[in-house]
Amino acid sequence: MPLQLRVIAICVVVHYEKSLSLLILIGSNVRIDIDIEDKQGEPEFLTSWKVLSGYRVIIGRSCGMRKILLGLCILLLASVTLMPHASAAATGQEVLPPSTSTWEASFDWRPVVINTGSSFMMWYSGEANNQVDQIGLATSKDGISWSRYGQQPVLSIGASGQWDSGSVNEAWVIQDGGGYKMWYGGQTYDTQNQTLFTWEIGYATSPDGINWTKYSGNPVFTPGVSGSWDDKYVHRPIIVTTGSSYTMYYRGENSKQVAQVGIATSTDGIHWTRKGTISPIPNGTWDANWNSLYSVTATSGGYLMAYEGASTSTSLNYNIGFASSADGMNSTPYAMNPVIAPNIAGIAFDSQGVGDPMVITVGNQYYVYYDGWTAAVTGLGLAILPISQFPVPEFASPEILTAAVMLMSAALLLSRRRLNLSCL
Repeated sequence: MPLQLRVIAICVVVHYEKSLSLLILIGSNVRIDIDIEDKQGEPEFLTSWKVLSGYRVIIGRSCGMRKILLGLCILLLASVTLMPHASAAATGQEVLPPSTSTWEASFDWRPVVINTGSSFMMWYSGEANNQVDQIGLATSKDGISWSRYGQQPVLSIGASGQWDSGSVNEAWVIQDGGGYKMWYGGQTYDTQNQTLFTWEIGYATSPDGINWTKYSGNPVFTPGVSGSWDDKYVHRPIIVTTGSSYTMYYRGENSKQVAQVGIATSTDGIHWTRKGTISPIPNGTWDANWNSLYSVTATSGGYLMAYEGASTSTSLNYNIGFASSADGMNSTPYAMNPVIAPNIAGIAFDSQGVGDPMVITVGNQYYVYYDGWTAAVTGLGLAILPISQFPVPEFASPEILTAAVMLMSAALLLSRRRLNLSCL
Protein backbone atom coordinates (compact mmCIF):
# COMPACT_ATOMS: atom_id res chain seq x y z
CA MET A 1 0.00 0.00 0.00
CA PRO A 2 1.59 3.33 -1.00
CA LEU A 3 2.46 5.71 1.80
CA GLN A 4 2.77 9.45 1.75
CA LEU A 5 4.53 11.44 4.46
CA ARG A 6 2.11 14.07 5.74
CA VAL A 7 3.47 16.93 7.89
CA ILE A 8 0.68 18.06 10.19
CA ALA A 9 2.41 20.85 12.10
CA ILE A 10 4.93 23.54 11.18
CA CYS A 11 6.31 26.17 13.55
CA VAL A 12 8.87 28.97 13.59
CA VAL A 13 10.56 30.48 16.63
CA VAL A 14 11.89 34.02 16.21
CA HIS A 15 13.80 35.97 18.81
CA TYR A 16 13.70 39.68 18.04
CA GLU A 17 14.49 42.59 20.40
CA LYS A 18 13.53 40.69 23.57
CA SER A 19 10.53 39.23 21.81
CA LEU A 20 9.89 35.62 20.93
CA SER A 21 7.13 34.57 18.56
CA LEU A 22 6.01 31.00 18.07
CA LEU A 23 3.92 30.33 14.99
CA ILE A 24 2.19 26.99 14.77
CA LEU A 25 0.41 25.91 11.61
CA ILE A 26 -1.68 22.77 12.04
CA GLY A 27 -3.30 21.20 9.02
CA SER A 28 -5.01 23.63 6.69
CA ASN A 29 -7.56 25.22 9.02
CA VAL A 30 -5.99 25.86 12.41
CA ARG A 31 -3.26 28.36 13.25
CA ILE A 32 -1.93 29.39 16.62
CA ASP A 33 0.39 32.38 17.15
CA ILE A 34 2.10 32.66 20.54
CA ASP A 35 4.07 35.87 21.19
CA ILE A 36 6.53 36.32 24.03
CA GLU A 37 7.33 40.02 24.08
CA ASP A 38 8.04 43.03 26.26
CA LYS A 39 5.77 45.38 24.29
CA GLN A 40 8.80 46.83 22.44
CA GLY A 41 8.11 45.21 19.10
CA GLU A 42 7.81 42.05 17.12
CA PRO A 43 9.05 40.74 13.76
CA GLU A 44 7.55 42.62 10.85
CA PHE A 45 6.62 39.46 8.98
CA LEU A 46 4.34 38.35 11.82
CA THR A 47 2.02 41.25 11.10
CA SER A 48 1.19 39.76 7.69
CA TRP A 49 0.29 36.49 9.36
CA LYS A 50 -2.14 38.08 11.81
CA VAL A 51 -4.89 38.30 9.22
CA LEU A 52 -5.08 34.51 9.02
CA SER A 53 -4.42 33.79 12.67
CA GLY A 54 -6.88 31.72 14.59
CA TYR A 55 -5.51 32.31 18.09
CA ARG A 56 -2.94 34.65 19.63
CA VAL A 57 -1.66 34.34 23.20
CA ILE A 58 0.75 36.68 25.04
CA ILE A 59 2.77 34.84 27.68
CA GLY A 60 5.94 35.31 29.74
CA ARG A 61 9.26 36.33 28.19
CA SER A 62 11.85 34.53 30.30
CA CYS A 63 14.78 32.81 28.64
CA GLY A 64 13.72 29.53 30.22
CA MET A 65 10.27 29.84 28.69
CA ARG A 66 11.87 30.45 25.31
CA LYS A 67 13.83 27.23 25.60
CA ILE A 68 10.69 25.34 26.54
CA LEU A 69 8.87 26.72 23.54
CA LEU A 70 11.79 25.93 21.25
CA GLY A 71 11.60 22.35 22.47
CA LEU A 72 7.86 22.38 21.75
CA CYS A 73 8.59 23.66 18.27
CA ILE A 74 11.07 20.86 17.64
CA LEU A 75 8.51 18.32 18.80
CA LEU A 76 5.92 19.83 16.48
CA LEU A 77 8.31 19.72 13.55
CA ALA A 78 8.81 16.05 14.29
CA SER A 79 5.07 15.49 14.61
CA VAL A 80 4.27 13.75 11.36
CA THR A 81 1.86 11.00 10.55
CA LEU A 82 2.26 8.19 8.07
CA MET A 83 -1.10 7.68 6.41
CA PRO A 84 -1.88 5.38 3.52
CA HIS A 85 -2.95 7.50 0.57
CA ALA A 86 -3.79 6.63 -2.99
CA SER A 87 -0.80 7.50 -5.17
CA ALA A 88 -2.65 7.62 -8.50
CA ALA A 89 -6.16 7.89 -9.90
CA ALA A 90 -8.03 4.61 -10.08
CA THR A 91 -9.90 3.20 -13.05
CA GLY A 92 -13.13 1.26 -12.81
CA GLN A 93 -15.05 -1.47 -14.58
CA GLU A 94 -18.31 -1.38 -16.50
CA VAL A 95 -21.19 -2.87 -14.51
CA LEU A 96 -24.22 -1.81 -16.56
CA PRO A 97 -23.61 -1.65 -20.33
CA PRO A 98 -25.84 0.36 -22.70
CA SER A 99 -29.26 -1.11 -23.41
CA THR A 100 -31.23 -1.61 -26.60
CA SER A 101 -34.54 -0.80 -24.85
CA THR A 102 -36.21 2.11 -26.58
CA TRP A 103 -36.70 4.23 -23.46
CA GLU A 104 -32.91 4.25 -22.70
CA ALA A 105 -31.49 3.68 -26.19
CA SER A 106 -29.44 6.89 -26.23
CA PHE A 107 -27.50 6.65 -22.93
CA ASP A 108 -27.72 5.99 -19.17
CA TRP A 109 -26.45 8.30 -16.45
CA ARG A 110 -26.67 9.45 -12.83
CA PRO A 111 -26.68 6.15 -10.85
CA VAL A 112 -27.82 6.11 -7.21
CA VAL A 113 -27.30 2.90 -5.20
CA ILE A 114 -28.59 1.49 -1.92
CA ASN A 115 -27.22 -1.52 -0.05
CA THR A 116 -30.33 -3.04 1.55
CA GLY A 117 -28.29 -5.56 3.53
CA SER A 118 -29.37 -8.53 1.43
CA SER A 119 -28.96 -6.98 -2.02
CA PHE A 120 -28.10 -3.81 -3.91
CA MET A 121 -30.52 -1.62 -5.87
CA MET A 122 -29.52 0.97 -8.47
CA TRP A 123 -31.80 3.62 -9.90
CA TYR A 124 -30.48 5.50 -12.91
CA SER A 125 -31.58 7.98 -15.57
CA GLY A 126 -32.01 6.69 -19.10
CA GLU A 127 -32.52 8.80 -22.20
CA ALA A 128 -34.35 7.81 -25.37
CA ASN A 129 -33.39 8.96 -28.83
CA ASN A 130 -36.08 11.65 -28.61
CA GLN A 131 -34.23 13.15 -25.60
CA VAL A 132 -36.85 12.10 -23.04
CA ASP A 133 -35.38 10.95 -19.70
CA GLN A 134 -36.97 8.39 -17.40
CA ILE A 135 -35.74 6.40 -14.39
CA GLY A 136 -34.83 2.72 -14.47
CA LEU A 137 -33.80 0.08 -11.95
CA ALA A 138 -31.09 -2.57 -11.78
CA THR A 139 -30.40 -5.08 -9.01
CA SER A 140 -27.37 -6.96 -7.73
CA LYS A 141 -26.43 -9.43 -5.01
CA ASP A 142 -22.90 -8.09 -4.53
CA GLY A 143 -22.91 -4.54 -5.92
CA ILE A 144 -20.68 -5.61 -8.80
CA SER A 145 -22.72 -7.84 -11.12
CA TRP A 146 -25.93 -6.08 -12.13
CA SER A 147 -29.11 -6.98 -14.01
CA ARG A 148 -31.77 -4.59 -15.27
CA TYR A 149 -35.21 -4.93 -13.76
CA GLY A 150 -37.57 -5.49 -16.67
CA GLN A 151 -37.57 -3.57 -19.92
CA GLN A 152 -39.42 -0.45 -18.80
CA PRO A 153 -38.63 2.47 -16.47
CA VAL A 154 -39.89 2.32 -12.88
CA LEU A 155 -40.63 6.06 -12.84
CA SER A 156 -42.07 7.54 -16.04
CA ILE A 157 -42.81 11.05 -17.24
CA GLY A 158 -46.09 12.72 -16.32
CA ALA A 159 -49.04 13.24 -18.60
CA SER A 160 -49.11 16.12 -21.06
CA GLY A 161 -49.38 19.45 -19.27
CA GLN A 162 -47.96 18.19 -15.98
CA TRP A 163 -44.82 19.63 -14.38
CA ASP A 164 -42.75 16.50 -15.27
CA SER A 165 -44.21 15.75 -18.72
CA GLY A 166 -40.88 16.35 -20.52
CA SER A 167 -38.47 14.21 -18.48
CA VAL A 168 -37.86 12.72 -15.05
CA ASN A 169 -34.20 12.34 -14.11
CA GLU A 170 -31.35 12.68 -11.59
CA ALA A 171 -33.11 10.72 -8.85
CA TRP A 172 -31.84 10.28 -5.31
CA VAL A 173 -33.29 7.39 -3.29
CA ILE A 174 -33.07 6.50 0.39
CA GLN A 175 -34.40 3.54 2.35
CA ASP A 176 -36.47 4.92 5.19
CA GLY A 177 -38.32 2.68 7.60
CA GLY A 178 -40.06 -0.09 5.68
CA GLY A 179 -40.04 1.65 2.30
CA TYR A 180 -38.19 3.89 -0.12
CA LYS A 181 -38.27 7.61 -0.81
CA MET A 182 -37.21 9.26 -4.04
CA TRP A 183 -36.50 12.87 -4.95
CA TYR A 184 -36.06 13.56 -8.65
CA GLY A 185 -35.91 16.26 -11.28
CA GLY A 186 -38.94 16.91 -13.45
CA GLN A 187 -38.85 18.89 -16.69
CA THR A 188 -41.14 20.46 -19.23
CA TYR A 189 -39.26 20.35 -22.49
CA ASP A 190 -39.82 21.06 -26.17
CA THR A 191 -38.00 18.22 -27.92
CA GLN A 192 -38.49 19.70 -31.39
CA ASN A 193 -36.89 23.04 -30.54
CA GLN A 194 -34.68 21.58 -27.79
CA THR A 195 -35.94 24.15 -25.32
CA LEU A 196 -36.01 23.47 -21.58
CA PHE A 197 -38.82 25.40 -19.94
CA THR A 198 -38.86 24.26 -16.31
CA TRP A 199 -36.77 21.99 -14.08
CA GLU A 200 -38.01 21.34 -10.56
CA ILE A 201 -37.76 18.67 -7.85
CA GLY A 202 -40.48 16.15 -7.06
CA TYR A 203 -41.04 13.40 -4.52
CA ALA A 204 -42.25 9.78 -4.72
CA THR A 205 -42.58 6.82 -2.35
CA SER A 206 -42.47 3.06 -2.81
CA PRO A 207 -42.88 -0.03 -0.60
CA ASP A 208 -40.34 -2.02 -2.61
CA GLY A 209 -38.27 0.38 -4.74
CA ILE A 210 -40.07 -0.85 -7.87
CA ASN A 211 -43.61 0.47 -7.73
CA TRP A 212 -43.62 4.21 -7.15
CA THR A 213 -46.34 6.69 -6.24
CA LYS A 214 -45.68 10.32 -7.05
CA TYR A 215 -46.64 12.83 -4.37
CA SER A 216 -49.91 14.52 -5.31
CA GLY A 217 -48.58 17.96 -4.36
CA ASN A 218 -45.52 17.81 -6.62
CA PRO A 219 -43.24 19.57 -7.22
CA VAL A 220 -42.00 19.84 -3.64
CA PHE A 221 -39.11 22.20 -4.42
CA THR A 222 -39.28 24.97 -7.01
CA PRO A 223 -36.98 27.80 -8.15
CA GLY A 224 -36.41 30.77 -5.87
CA VAL A 225 -37.99 34.17 -6.14
CA SER A 226 -37.16 36.37 -9.11
CA GLY A 227 -33.64 37.77 -8.85
CA SER A 228 -32.37 35.05 -6.53
CA TRP A 229 -29.41 32.82 -7.34
CA ASP A 230 -31.68 29.82 -8.17
CA ASP A 231 -34.62 31.56 -9.83
CA LYS A 232 -34.59 29.53 -13.07
CA TYR A 233 -33.91 25.81 -12.41
CA VAL A 234 -33.50 23.56 -9.37
CA HIS A 235 -32.50 19.92 -9.85
CA ARG A 236 -30.04 17.14 -8.96
CA PRO A 237 -31.16 16.53 -5.36
CA ILE A 238 -28.73 14.85 -2.93
CA ILE A 239 -30.35 13.79 0.34
CA VAL A 240 -28.52 13.25 3.64
CA THR A 241 -30.55 12.05 6.62
CA THR A 242 -29.75 13.61 9.99
CA GLY A 243 -31.77 11.88 12.66
CA SER A 244 -35.42 12.59 11.97
CA SER A 245 -34.75 15.36 9.44
CA TYR A 246 -33.41 15.64 5.91
CA THR A 247 -30.74 17.83 4.36
CA MET A 248 -30.90 18.36 0.61
CA TYR A 249 -28.06 19.57 -1.57
CA TYR A 250 -29.25 20.70 -4.98
CA ARG A 251 -28.04 22.45 -8.10
CA GLY A 252 -29.65 25.80 -8.74
CA GLU A 253 -29.32 28.07 -11.76
CA ASN A 254 -30.37 31.64 -12.38
CA SER A 255 -31.56 33.38 -15.52
CA LYS A 256 -27.94 34.18 -16.44
CA GLN A 257 -27.12 30.44 -16.42
CA VAL A 258 -24.87 30.75 -13.37
CA ALA A 259 -25.06 27.57 -11.27
CA GLN A 260 -24.34 27.01 -7.58
CA VAL A 261 -25.01 24.30 -5.02
CA GLY A 262 -27.72 25.14 -2.51
CA ILE A 263 -28.76 23.49 0.72
CA ALA A 264 -32.22 23.07 2.25
CA THR A 265 -33.65 21.21 5.24
CA SER A 266 -36.93 19.44 5.94
CA THR A 267 -38.58 17.37 8.65
CA ASP A 268 -40.83 15.42 6.26
CA GLY A 269 -39.03 15.47 2.88
CA ILE A 270 -41.85 17.52 1.39
CA HIS A 271 -41.72 20.99 2.93
CA TRP A 272 -38.27 22.53 2.57
CA THR A 273 -36.49 25.56 4.05
CA ARG A 274 -33.64 27.09 2.08
CA LYS A 275 -30.37 27.58 3.95
CA GLY A 276 -28.34 29.36 1.28
CA THR A 277 -25.43 28.03 -0.77
CA ILE A 278 -22.38 25.99 0.18
CA SER A 279 -18.87 27.23 -0.50
CA PRO A 280 -17.64 26.15 -3.94
CA ILE A 281 -15.20 23.24 -3.94
CA PRO A 282 -11.78 24.81 -4.64
CA ASN A 283 -10.45 24.08 -8.12
CA GLY A 284 -7.21 22.26 -8.82
CA THR A 285 -5.26 21.68 -12.01
CA TRP A 286 -7.41 18.76 -13.18
CA ASP A 287 -10.67 20.73 -12.70
CA ALA A 288 -9.30 24.20 -13.36
CA ASN A 289 -12.25 25.26 -15.51
CA TRP A 290 -15.18 23.84 -13.55
CA ASN A 291 -16.39 21.16 -11.14
CA SER A 292 -19.84 19.94 -10.11
CA LEU A 293 -21.02 18.13 -6.96
CA TYR A 294 -22.86 14.80 -7.36
CA SER A 295 -22.66 12.93 -4.05
CA VAL A 296 -22.44 13.65 -0.30
CA THR A 297 -21.79 10.76 2.10
CA ALA A 298 -21.87 11.14 5.89
CA THR A 299 -18.83 9.65 7.65
CA SER A 300 -17.64 9.46 11.25
CA GLY A 301 -15.38 12.47 10.64
CA GLY A 302 -17.76 14.62 8.63
CA TYR A 303 -18.78 14.34 5.00
CA LEU A 304 -17.20 12.90 1.87
CA MET A 305 -18.12 14.82 -1.27
CA ALA A 306 -17.67 13.33 -4.74
CA TYR A 307 -17.67 15.51 -7.82
CA GLU A 308 -16.72 15.68 -11.48
CA GLY A 309 -14.61 18.30 -13.21
CA ALA A 310 -12.62 19.25 -16.28
CA SER A 311 -9.59 21.41 -17.00
CA THR A 312 -11.11 23.29 -19.94
CA SER A 313 -14.59 24.37 -21.00
CA THR A 314 -14.45 22.28 -24.19
CA SER A 315 -12.97 19.09 -22.74
CA LEU A 316 -15.13 15.97 -22.45
CA ASN A 317 -12.28 14.26 -20.61
CA TYR A 318 -13.95 14.56 -17.20
CA ASN A 319 -12.36 13.16 -14.04
CA ILE A 320 -13.76 12.46 -10.56
CA GLY A 321 -12.47 13.97 -7.34
CA PHE A 322 -13.12 13.70 -3.59
CA ALA A 323 -13.38 16.48 -1.03
CA SER A 324 -13.83 16.27 2.73
CA SER A 325 -15.99 18.54 4.85
CA ALA A 326 -16.40 18.88 8.59
CA ASP A 327 -19.66 20.84 8.42
CA GLY A 328 -21.16 19.93 5.04
CA MET A 329 -20.76 23.53 3.87
CA ASN A 330 -17.02 24.11 3.43
CA SER A 331 -14.82 21.50 1.80
CA THR A 332 -11.17 20.63 1.23
CA PRO A 333 -10.29 18.76 -1.98
CA TYR A 334 -8.41 15.51 -1.53
CA ALA A 335 -4.72 16.25 -1.99
CA MET A 336 -4.14 13.54 -4.61
CA ASN A 337 -7.17 14.30 -6.83
CA PRO A 338 -8.45 13.10 -9.22
CA VAL A 339 -9.34 9.78 -7.61
CA ILE A 340 -10.96 8.20 -10.71
CA ALA A 341 -9.79 8.88 -14.25
CA PRO A 342 -10.75 7.66 -17.73
CA ASN A 343 -9.23 4.31 -18.62
CA ILE A 344 -7.18 5.40 -21.62
CA ALA A 345 -5.30 2.10 -21.86
CA GLY A 346 -6.88 0.17 -24.70
CA ILE A 347 -10.53 0.37 -25.70
CA ALA A 348 -12.61 0.80 -22.54
CA PHE A 349 -16.18 1.91 -21.93
CA ASP A 350 -14.86 5.00 -20.08
CA SER A 351 -11.82 5.83 -22.19
CA GLN A 352 -12.90 9.42 -22.85
CA GLY A 353 -14.48 10.54 -19.61
CA VAL A 354 -15.97 9.68 -16.21
CA GLY A 355 -18.59 11.62 -14.23
CA ASP A 356 -21.76 11.65 -12.12
CA PRO A 357 -20.15 9.85 -9.13
CA MET A 358 -22.22 8.37 -6.31
CA VAL A 359 -20.51 6.84 -3.23
CA ILE A 360 -21.69 4.18 -0.78
CA THR A 361 -19.77 2.44 2.00
CA VAL A 362 -19.39 -1.34 1.82
CA GLY A 363 -17.32 -2.71 4.69
CA ASN A 364 -13.96 -0.93 4.63
CA GLN A 365 -14.33 0.20 1.02
CA TYR A 366 -16.00 2.93 -0.96
CA TYR A 367 -18.03 1.73 -3.93
CA VAL A 368 -18.05 4.62 -6.39
CA TYR A 369 -20.64 4.27 -9.16
CA TYR A 370 -20.30 6.60 -12.13
CA ASP A 371 -20.93 7.24 -15.83
CA GLY A 372 -18.23 6.36 -18.32
CA TRP A 373 -18.24 7.20 -22.00
CA THR A 374 -16.54 6.98 -25.36
CA ALA A 375 -17.43 8.96 -28.45
CA ALA A 376 -20.34 6.63 -29.20
CA VAL A 377 -21.82 5.19 -26.00
CA THR A 378 -22.23 5.74 -22.26
CA GLY A 379 -22.28 2.98 -19.64
CA LEU A 380 -22.33 2.81 -15.86
CA GLY A 381 -19.19 1.82 -14.00
CA LEU A 382 -17.81 1.02 -10.56
CA ALA A 383 -14.49 1.79 -8.90
CA ILE A 384 -13.73 0.22 -5.49
CA LEU A 385 -11.49 2.33 -3.25
CA PRO A 386 -10.12 1.53 0.24
CA ILE A 387 -11.61 3.90 2.83
CA SER A 388 -8.26 4.06 4.63
CA GLN A 389 -6.72 5.89 1.70
CA PHE A 390 -9.25 8.72 1.80
CA PRO A 391 -9.38 10.11 5.36
CA VAL A 392 -12.09 12.54 6.41
CA PRO A 393 -11.22 15.18 7.35
CA GLU A 394 -8.20 15.44 5.10
CA PHE A 395 -4.98 17.11 6.25
CA ALA A 396 -3.48 20.01 4.39
CA SER A 397 -2.12 19.17 0.96
CA PRO A 398 1.65 18.98 0.43
CA GLU A 399 1.38 22.11 -1.72
CA ILE A 400 -0.14 24.14 1.12
CA LEU A 401 2.49 22.96 3.58
CA THR A 402 5.31 23.64 1.15
CA ALA A 403 4.00 27.14 0.49
CA ALA A 404 3.82 27.80 4.23
CA VAL A 405 7.42 26.73 4.71
CA MET A 406 8.57 28.93 1.82
CA LEU A 407 6.71 31.97 3.14
CA MET A 408 8.09 31.58 6.63
CA SER A 409 11.61 31.00 5.30
CA ALA A 410 11.41 34.15 3.19
CA ALA A 411 10.22 36.11 6.21
CA LEU A 412 13.13 34.88 8.27
CA LEU A 413 15.58 35.87 5.55
CA LEU A 414 14.13 39.37 5.39
CA SER A 415 14.57 39.73 9.14
CA ARG A 416 17.93 37.94 9.40
CA ARG A 417 19.96 41.02 10.28
CA ARG A 418 17.90 41.69 13.39
CA LEU A 419 17.61 38.14 14.71
CA ASN A 420 19.29 37.25 17.93
CA LEU A 421 18.99 33.63 18.99
CA SER A 422 21.68 33.68 21.72
CA CYS A 423 19.18 33.05 24.49
CA LEU A 424 18.02 29.93 22.72
